[in-house]
Amino acid sequence: MSGACAVRAGTDPPQAESEDEHRVQCATPGHTNVPARNSPRQTSCIIMMNAISKLAHDRLIASAKTIAIAESCSGGQLASELIRYPGSSRFFILGVVAYNDKSKVEILGVPKKLISKYGAVSKQAAGSMARNIRKKVKSDIGIGITGLAGPAGATTRKPVGLVFICLDAKNKNICRKFNFRGNRQDIRKKATQEALRLLCAHLSP
Repeated sequence: MSGACAVRAGTDPPQAESEDEHRVQCATPGHTNVPARNSPRQTSCIIMMNAISKLAHDRLIASAKTIAIAESCSGGQLASELIRYPGSSRFFILGVVAYNDKSKVEILGVPKKLISKYGAVSKQAAGSMARNIRKKVKSDIGIGITGLAGPAGATTRKPVGLVFICLDAKNKNICRKFNFRGNRQDIRKKATQEALRLLCAHLSP
């Protein structure tokens, strides 16, 4: 993806470069907490996020589907984007931020043995999060996000930026693996964008 990060409402979001790894170019440059002014690139990326959120909103309403989400590393950003526009109560049922392993087990029902075997940052954990949150509230769609936003917690097998996003629906469980670059906020933002892309693709007419 290059140039302006724009998505027109009613169109499909840009496709990832590969199924397993996609590096979103809309990263926040630098590490300052309060930039004096948004750069053109930052402004473009804000527009992109708003456009993808609006597209997901419109497609959820048009399809009359409901959704529940279970987030970890994104920390509630996906829920925030899904309720950005008026009328989201027609499709948004529940959002849970299950940040540590205990909450994933006790609140979301992710099997403790699954986490012990594969880890909390894994395709299996994200799939279980998506499936269990959907079943818990009987929504049409469930999304699970788990990953390492950093800067700590990385291992040789699981680096900072590794994120798994899964979408669960009736007779369907789609999981994607991403290796994002950037700082903590970049990674959380990119995970949210890619979850919205996955949702939009699932609801594509």
